[in-house]
Amino acid sequence: MTRKRALSTLNRADLGKRITFVSTTGNHVEGTLRAFTHGVFSNTSKGEIDIPLVGINLYAYRSHEHHWATPETRAELTEEEDRG
Repeated sequence: MTRKRALSTLNRADLGKRITFVSTTGNHVEGTLRAFTHGVFSNTSKGEIDIPLVGINLYAYRSHEHHWATPETRAELTEEEDRG
């Protein structure tokens, strides 16, 4: 089953699902959701104060990656197929 929804709605039941979204840097990201965090962050060197972001940790092909996206970013979530 495929669902597309805002990253702000991620919860523990989504861990282990396949996720596809576009990061804050404009990269198309795809992998298995490992962990996530919701927070408000600042980058004062760029004049960015109290920016809401979602941090995403995932397993991608032969790597472990971390990406940032806005809470309103829409992501496609799918159940991982059994590879047995």
